[in-house]
Amino acid sequence: MPRKAAKAQNRKPARGRPSLFQNRRLLSVTLEQSDYESLLQLARGVGMGASTYVRMLIKRAIQELPQQSSQ
Repeated sequence: MPRKAAKAQNRKPARGRPSLFQNRRLLSVTLEQSDYESLLQLARGVGMGASTYVRMLIKRAIQELPQQSSQ
């Protein structure tokens, strides 16, 4: 059996994940402790959790990207 197929069989079903993340790849980021604490302070300042705040920042940055015309 190919390695990827074996891994796929060993994965837990997606139903345990929040619906927002089902069938989606997740981004994993490692931060220095001081950077994480700063991020957490910023997020709490606007009443959000750190991961929610990061998602908001990413979405905002994507929206601000120049629109590329499809040719």
